[in-house]
Amino acid sequence: MNNTQHESRTVCCYPASGGNKEINAQTSPFFSLSQLFERLAVRFAAVARAYFNIFYKSMLEKEIALIGLKPGALILHIGGGAYPFTALYLARHGYRVDACDCNSAAVEISKNLVKKSGFEDLIAIVHENGCRVDCSGYDAVWVSLNICPKERVLEQSWESLEQGGLLVYRKLPAWLALFGKKDVNFNGDEKAGIKKALSGLGAESVVLEKTSAPAVEVLRSPAAVCEENVEKIRAVN
Repeated sequence: MNNTQHESRTVCCYPASGGNKEINAQTSPFFSLSQLFERLAVRFAAVARAYFNIFYKSMLEKEIALIGLKPGALILHIGGGAYPFTALYLARHGYRVDACDCNSAAVEISKNLVKKSGFEDLIAIVHENGCRVDCSGYDAVWVSLNICPKERVLEQSWESLEQGGLLVYRKLPAWLALFGKKDVNFNGDEKAGIKKALSGLGAESVVLEKTSAPAVEVLRSPAAVCEENVEKIRAVN
């Protein structure tokens, strides 16, 4: 663990405004359940361990394997929640993490948990709206399963992510579509590299790599080449 205090890149986050009405307008079917488990996890260490082992451990192991980033990389997690399971796990693997959430109460609870964990040098918790966060400068961006409005957050993250950056987001199990619960299917753009992995209960982790457009070689006709050579000879004479 580095001895240097990790500083949050809050300068890259646009101020949240207008409250959370839009964000709370739509939620996934797991939103209320996950918030309940988070509240219990904050109070009871045994619940935190069980919740992490059941839901997060396998998923995070697969996500880290997919991104292939070396320790020291700078990661943004949008939707960190009251118990920053993802941020803590990433920090334990040597990554620097900024975790943001639009809920001010959750942010304060999360800050206290990070302080108790001893990872303050690697984790910064900030109060920001995921729809307005600037992701430039980050090596990877994680977007939580229950983030709302999910598609808008993903679009903003992808648009502001730099070339070579990675966007990691989590999708609801496909079988929930049988009950009318279909998640966002976001693929970045036509040049994006895509990797996927399934975790507990069929939830899916998607990793998108923002790649630049391939170089296009312009083929010139023989007539154009001849004309160019004539112009060069005239310039010499």
